[in-house]
Amino acid sequence: MTANETSSFSVSITNNTGRKINPSLITNISTPILNDTATDRLSLEAGETKTIKRDIGPQDIDLERFIFVRAWVHG
Repeated sequence: MTANETSSFSVSITNNTGRKINPSLITNISTPILNDTATDRLSLEAGETKTIKRDIGPQDIDLERFIFVRAWVHG
């Protein structure tokens, strides 16, 4: 990624149960100093899928050439 380039990543969560669920999506994106952390509280009906998109850019580059992303669903 160059100093003028931006991109994005997305995470899709599907409720494969037969009832409504309320999970949280937690994402960590690298930065040169501290991780940028976000928590999205979701509500998914049975069979529903939601996609969360995050933008990334030069401000997220760590170790001069990498952007690290970690995302997980909790609850």
